[in-house]
This record gives sequence, C-alpha cells and structure tokens, in this order.
Amino acid sequence: MVAMIGLFGFSEALIQIQDVQFAASVKQKVDKIRPHMSDVIHYFPLTIQTSLMGIFIGALPGTGGDIAALFAYDHAKRVTKNPKVPFGQGAVEGLVAPESANNAAVPAAYIPMLAFGVPGDSPFHPDSDHHGSVCGGILRDQQQHRGCFPDGGLRNHRLFSPPP
Repeated sequence: MVAMIGLFGFSEALIQIQDVQFAASVKQKVDKIRPHMSDVIHYFPLTIQTSLMGIFIGALPGTGGDIAALFAYDHAKRVTKNPKVPFGQGAVEGLVAPESANNAAVPAAYIPMLAFGVPGDSPFHPDSDHHGSVCGGILRDQQQHRGCFPDGGLRNHRLFSPPP
C-alpha cells in the first residue's frame, strides 16, 4: 500500500514537472508589507475580541487553533458592517480575526494539558511523552522532580502553598 501511494505521488510529480511554466517574478516594495499604525489601531478591537475568543476555545480540551480561527472568521463577518473589500475576496478583517484567534489558542492549549493531562491541541501531548514527562495531577502529586518544560508555575506552587 505504501509503495502504491509513493509510486502514484512520484508519477504525479513527474507529470506536473512537464507542465511547469515559469512566470515572471513579482516585485513588491518592502514598505507596503508593514501595516500603517492607523490600520493597527482600526483593527485593534477586533484583534482583542478574537484573541479572547481564541483563549477560551484553545483552553477547551481537544480544540485548537483551527477551530478558534473558524469561530473568529465567523465573528468578524458578523461584526464588520462595511468592509473595504468583501469577505472571501481579501477583506483584512478576514485575516486579522483568524490569525489573532489562532495565535491566542495555541498557547492556551497548555492549560488543559498542565492541569488535567489532556492535550488541548495535538502537538503538545506526544512531545511531552517523548521526553518522559507526565502532565496533570500525577505530575503534581507523584513526580514533582519532573515535568513539562513550561512547569515553572508548578514548581513554584510549593513555595506559596501550605505543606500537605
């Protein structure tokens, strides 16, 4: 089965190499890539709203940046009254909202992982297993000398909590 998939992929690559047409390179000024401060201020409320949405969705076990981005895009479509460009054709709101929600949801996925041992997003749990770490309540109770790499708060909880 693996060989069949590989041969199909290799043959498809060879077919597409035959049809390659070299287009002229597009030149763009670098100063147009960076947004103006007026644009940053204009989209700041939408960024805050969708970032908070991303934190809450990312903290749910089993969800991640993809789901947060979908919810944020829908939120931006509902909140934005008159976009300069329609959604689906390059509206800046359609880019700002999903990106800010995704960037907030990925770090928020550490919350269920460190608290319950349930991965909030798929990349975190295999990495901790690979390093021999155990997350959740077992980490706090039985293996206090080990932990996931962002466990500074878990180590410091012994300084401020009453003795058992």
